[in-house]
Amino acid sequence: MAELKENGLIELQLKRKLPFPREMVFEAWLNKEHLLKWMGPTEDINLGFIEIDPQPKGKYRFGFDDKGCSDERSYVHGEYLEILAARKIGFHLDMGATTP
Repeated sequence: MAELKENGLIELQLKRKLPFPREMVFEAWLNKEHLLKWMGPTEDINLGFIEIDPQPKGKYRFGFDDKGCSDERSYVHGEYLEILAARKIGFHLDMGATTP
């Protein structure tokens, strides 16, 4: 579900049922080692930089290396808004290019 807010931002809610325990899925989103294994590991795209502080108001930054685009790393970054153990992770995402 997507909703345009009054401040011009879009709020997007994703809900999925996965064949894994909730605790495992939750951990996969907030643990560096797990993120490196599943976020962007393809033949052409790799997560080459990761920085996370998984707590409310904590920052995160991911740097993706894309063999097909350029030699520069593309970054997404943001802030965790809400973390409810094994239930919900709310975060702000900014797709703008930043440097580490």
